[in-house]
Amino acid sequence: LLAESRIGIKLFVDAKEIQNVESLSLTLGEILSIPPAEIEEELRRKATKRYIVIKELLNDTEVNAIKEFKKHTAQRQCVGLEEVLVREYPHGGIGGPLIGIVGTDHKGLAGFESIFENVLAGTPGKFVRIRDTKKNTIWVSPIGLTPKTNGKNVQLSIDVVIQEIAYRRLQEEVIRCNAGGGRILVVEPQTGE
Repeated sequence: LLAESRIGIKLFVDAKEIQNVESLSLTLGEILSIPPAEIEEELRRKATKRYIVIKELLNDTEVNAIKEFKKHTAQRQCVGLEEVLVREYPHGGIGGPLIGIVGTDHKGLAGFESIFENVLAGTPGKFVRIRDTKKNTIWVSPIGLTPKTNGKNVQLSIDVVIQEIAYRRLQEEVIRCNAGGGRILVVEPQTGE
């Protein structure tokens, strides 16, 4: 496995809902191991904003601590947790450039991610609904529902060991030649693989 996506959790604050910025900054700083002064400065600088990202990706301990904090504080309305897709490369830089990158919407931007975007993506679902003034769904049309279709898997013939050797050797040559970058191609002559 050279690349995978998983659900991560982002922490944000709605500055308009903050009751005590010093107290909130201190608590979040303790939970996240971020200096409270940095959090307070950010919150004061963006005091009119409704969405201020405090930390892009929380670990499980931080998520649980934030959930507990939200249960036991009057400031629960100003702190939010948001699910985000996180892209990870278990082998680091070895497979990343070849597999490619995805944007924040997880659409392929480079490499195989971009080449096979139409195969991998599938199609999103759709439904028609009526909402009240508080944006609560009050009715969903049974005929206006189109389920999503999942994308397909793509099987690649990448040997991780060969990929690592090629990657390390290319890095060495880029440094030796003082180049801005480089490319390397490894092919099995008999099969073209």
